[in-house]
Amino acid sequence: MEMGAYARHTPGHISFFRQKDRVLLAGDAVITVEQESLADVVIQKQELHGPPAYFTADTQTAAASVRKLAELEPEALLTGHGIPMTGKNYREDLLTLAEKLHSVL
Repeated sequence: MEMGAYARHTPGHISFFRQKDRVLLAGDAVITVEQESLADVVIQKQELHGPPAYFTADTQTAAASVRKLAELEPEALLTGHGIPMTGKNYREDLLTLAEKLHSVL
């Protein structure tokens, strides 16, 4: 298992990646249920999002971290909030998310 400071939406945050089956334990670097929507949390609507804005002081650093996670080409995302996502390579989805985070000023 590889450990790295890939995802620093808060100081000291780390993620873990297991190369052999491309599993990413992302913590709160990315989440699979929109935490800023009560309805989505209640029904556990699954979609990829960045960390909640109210816990992310530096969206540019968060975006750079998500790009680093994309480079790992994970095929399973296990996050601190939401339902695990499996069944495909999430590189492009993560790059799209990073671009969305980067555009937030």
